[in-house]
Parts: sequence; C-alpha cells; structure tokens
Amino acid sequence: MKLKGLSPTIATCLCILKACTLQGALDMGQEIHADLIKEGELENNMVIGTALVDMYAKCRALIEARKLFHELLTRDVVSWGALPDGYAQHIDGEEALECFEEMQEDGFAPDGATYVCILKICGNIGAAEKGQKIHAEITGEVLFADDIVVVNSLVDMYAKCGMLAETQDVFDELPCHDEVSWTTLLTRFVQHGQGEEALKYFELMKLKGLSPTIATCLCILKACTLQGALDMGQEIHADLIKEGELENNMVIGTALVDMYAKCRALIEARKLFHELLTRDVVSWGALLDGYAQHIDGEEALECFEEMQEDGFAPDGATYICILKICGNVGAAEKGQKIHAEIIGEVLFADDIVVVNSLVDMYAKCGMLAETQDVFDELPCHDTCQLCLRFWGACQKIGDLPHGSWALGHA
Repeated sequence: MKLKGLSPTIATCLCILKACTLQGALDMGQEIHADLIKEGELENNMVIGTALVDMYAKCRALIEARKLFHELLTRDVVSWGALPDGYAQHIDGEEALECFEEMQEDGFAPDGATYVCILKICGNIGAAEKGQKIHAEITGEVLFADDIVVVNSLVDMYAKCGMLAETQDVFDELPCHDEVSWTTLLTRFVQHGQGEEALKYFELMKLKGLSPTIATCLCILKACTLQGALDMGQEIHADLIKEGELENNMVIGTALVDMYAKCRALIEARKLFHELLTRDVVSWGALLDGYAQHIDGEEALECFEEMQEDGFAPDGATYICILKICGNVGAAEKGQKIHAEIIGEVLFADDIVVVNSLVDMYAKCGMLAETQDVFDELPCHDTCQLCLRFWGACQKIGDLPHGSWALGHA
C-alpha cells in the first residue's frame, strides 16, 4: 500500500498497530508512531494513543508504553486497561497492581476487561489479599457480579493462590456458571492433587446437564489417575467413543492410555495404545510410566525397545522412567546402554534430573565402583541427595570404603 503511494488513514493505522501487537513487530509500530507524530495525529486523539500504548506494552516495550501513556492528554478506562494488560502478559505483576491502584486513584472505575486482567495477575503472582479486595469490589458491582467471564476469573484467581476452600465457597455462591467455570475449578483441584474433589464436582456438573468439553475430559482423566478411579475413566472413554472424539485425537488418546496404565489396567492400556492412529514420545511414555509404577519391569523394557525401533527418540522424562525401571529390576546391562545413549545426547547429559536417575540406577544395581566413577565424571549432580542414596546402597551390601566416600562427599 505504501509503495503505491497511498497514505494510511487513522483507521488503517489502528488496524496495523493491532497487527504489530499480534506479531510483536515493534519496529513497524515505532514507524507508525513516528508518522503519526509527524502528521500531528496524536494531539487529543485518545483512541490512537491507546492503541500505541497497547502495541508498546504487548511488544514488551513497557518503559515506552508507560512514558507514552503519561503523555496522553486524555485517558479513559480503556487506555488505563491497555497498560496493566501489557504488564500481565509479560509477568510484571507488581507493576500491574500499582498501575491498577493508580487508575482507581485517578477516579476511573474498572470495566469487566480490566477486572479480568487484574484477577489473572493476582492469581499468577499469588496476591491473594489484593484478589480478595477486588472480589469485594465486584460483589458490590451488580453489573459485574453476574458477568460470567469476570466470575470465571475470580474462581481461577482463588484457585491459583492455593485457596481451595475459598474457591469452592465462591464457586458455590456465584449465580452463574458455564463449562469454563466448571473446567477452571476442576483443573485447579487436579493441579493441587485434590482428585476426589475434582470427581465430586464433575458429578455435580453432569447433574446440571452440562456436557464436558475435551479440556474437561482431560482434566477428569487426570483426576482418575490420582484416585485410581478406573470406573469413572471407563465411563469417560465410552462417552468419547460415542461422540467420535477419539478419531485422530492423540492428546485424548494418550490421556486414556495414561489413565488405564496408572489404574493398573495395563492390558487395556496396551490395547488402546496400539489402537491409536498416531503416537508420539508422550504416548509411549505414558505406557512406560504405567509399567514402571506397577513394577512390570520386563514389559517396560520391551516397550522401550519397541518405541526406539519405531523411530521415536526418548525425551528426558522417558529416560528418567526407564532408568528407574532398570534400577528396580537390576537390569544393569540395559542401564549401561542407556547411559551410553545419554552421553551422546548433549541435551540430556547436563539434565540434573536425568543425571540423578543415572547415578541412582547404578547404585540400585549394586555397581558401586561404577556409581562412583559415573558420579565423578558427570558434569552436574545434586551432591548431597545422591551421596546419601549412594551411602544407603553401600550399607545394604556392606561396602564400607564406598560408603565412607559417599558420606564424605554428602
């Protein structure tokens, strides 16, 4: 357009500034800003000024955003909202809260979008006290007390702050819920290991006549693994088949494999795994992890070899899982082969958790001389924890020299 000699209108500039925020195209945004100054278009034009603040904030140029914001001759709740939204996206929570307070001190009442933004920030940084104050404000504002998006943000804020009792109270008292409200609550329960509560509220959700989304199903399958709730997991599986949701959906398929495996239904897990139309290292890992948890070591080692034969390279989580299995079943030779693989993978050779698992595997296999050699050669290790594990292994077989070395390095 510019090459054709056409000058952008204000409407065009607003559109392109939005494109700049989407693409993080700060240079282009700065060019438009310079042109607008040159044309005198910024004077008394709050809309274009707000769009520029939004662009700078979302392109991580927060100093420029704040400077421009304070240069605006007129401001409203939208221009105020652009600034904390930018802070929120780039995890500068304290600055965002200060900005929110400054906005209120200037006499601007937050709109729904601003409440949603600031509640998200409170949840992200654990600012529970501030979140509770905002909750009190919202309760006094009839307009927002029934706003489903604000309500969902409020529930999410309490849950992220780890205040699960308050989360339940707020959820139960609120006048409106939708699928997002329920899924938010269920997800936070699962994240805090409260599988039983998640399953209880899932039953309530169904009684309300709401159909679970894929996101809800993924969450509840995780709750089933936490609680060993195989029956509920099978119900969800049957519903997903009925709705045709399993076709070409590797994520939900993997979650089902994980649920069956961790609920000790290993035959069903393996059967479903082989029915998946597409598989990746995560779905392979779900099966392996199930075998590992239920001490079916030989099956797990076979599964690991099958995975590699299919051309899938293990990730860090898979290496940790298989090294644990090797240690548990005393598969020293297999463990040594995996050690050789890890040395060749620079990405994992410096991974502290993989390294710890490697040393732990050798110690469990009773290969104490090799354990010490590996410990000395590896580029990183959690010294105290590993030495104490090493010392425990030495105690079991009465190896005093290596035990003394381990204690001396703990």
